[in-house]
Amino acid sequence: MEKQPEIEKDKLRKERKKMDTALKNYKKEFKIIMERTNILYNYEDESKDSQIKNKNKYLQRLLERILESDRRFIDHIFRPKIERIMEMIMKNLFRPLPTKKLTDLDMTEGNAETEEVLDKSWSTLEILYEILINIIQHPVMSESVLKYFLTEEFIQSILDLFESQNAQERDYLKQITHKLYSKVVKRRRLFRRMFNNHFIALIYEKPTSNGPNEILDIYAAIISGFAIPLRPEHIEFFKNFLTPLLKLQNCSKFYEEILRCILIFLQKDPNLSEILLTTVLDIWPYANTNKELAFLVTLYESLDVISSLENIQIYIEPLSKRISACLNSEHVQVIDRCMTFFERDSMINMLREYATEMYPIIVPPIERQIKEHWHETLKSNFDDLKKILMELDIDTYEEVKDDYQEKQEFKRSKRAELDSKWKILEDRIKDSQPNYIPPALPFQSDTCVSDYNELYFSVCQKDKNLQE
Repeated sequence: MEKQPEIEKDKLRKERKKMDTALKNYKKEFKIIMERTNILYNYEDESKDSQIKNKNKYLQRLLERILESDRRFIDHIFRPKIERIMEMIMKNLFRPLPTKKLTDLDMTEGNAETEEVLDKSWSTLEILYEILINIIQHPVMSESVLKYFLTEEFIQSILDLFESQNAQERDYLKQITHKLYSKVVKRRRLFRRMFNNHFIALIYEKPTSNGPNEILDIYAAIISGFAIPLRPEHIEFFKNFLTPLLKLQNCSKFYEEILRCILIFLQKDPNLSEILLTTVLDIWPYANTNKELAFLVTLYESLDVISSLENIQIYIEPLSKRISACLNSEHVQVIDRCMTFFERDSMINMLREYATEMYPIIVPPIERQIKEHWHETLKSNFDDLKKILMELDIDTYEEVKDDYQEKQEFKRSKRAELDSKWKILEDRIKDSQPNYIPPALPFQSDTCVSDYNELYFSVCQKDKNLQE
């Protein structure tokens, strides 16, 4: 009976000794890991390959220890030494990105995806990102602990890394940012402020093709969580930071993400459609087809909300003029996209209610395209559209159509009169100057002038001849 307690004590001593030995091994291993992983290598130097592989091995070991969640490691090393681990991660991750000069072609709408430049240090960075993600979502990592590391400098460094040309890295950064925003509630306002600063820089200082997609994806999730009614700061973001992104020359590269954020905002507060409509009409692209198509999609997707505005009447004329210009476009895709507006009930309702304001603006391009457009399918579509408008208000349509035809007839007669006068002038010059060569007429639709300087010189010579 007396031997039993002794046996139990002996077992406890052995168990304690075993734990102490394991803890010593963990501490020794952690010391080596920190020493090796804090060394920064030049990844362009092939002679450092073996050291880099060794560093990656120790980083992988650290990741495994975190995933194993052994109580001895967690309680005696991971939690007490988390600051050292985070310092090591920041030292390795926050670095100058490989530079690639952004050319005008890169900034062109619809340009093919630029070639991805993989950082040669990615083998190391990938493990570091896995470590950071597992630290953030680890059960022992409380909000107060993570809050300590989320300084302005840390968040700005994360946002700067979004410019990486490595899509995998940007995806890791998106996960990390979203997890931090979700977990550390007391730093959400700081995150939003840093996002705003980033968007301002993107709009006015340093446009980039990399990063906006992922950051806007994060913000779409953030907007979804906004309470109703929206706070003034959220409305300010929509007005001053989100919609101005549409000004960017290369906005079509992340247009889907912008539109998603816009539509979520409109669901929260339909009155924001007034800001959207004003912005879109003010900054409409005139020489960029891809961007114009994107703007048409924006109007199309928000048309139901726009039509429900209390003061929609003040926007009927500018909106109708924009639709008319698109129907009159030389680009088939622009016309085709614009014609989809008339499939929406909200558009039909506006046409029915504001026929006297909208028909005089929209009917002329329809009549013109039915007669003159080269694309037979589009001509047929315009004819179908004409039938819809006539069904809605045949009297107004016929009145506008007659007025349009009268104006066209007047233009034709005026053109004939001018051509006749021009012919008389030509004949007078030819009589006095037999070697005279008539200049091209730039105002005629079948004339293509390649050298305007030469043309103006010819016209000037003509004036001199007439004066003589």
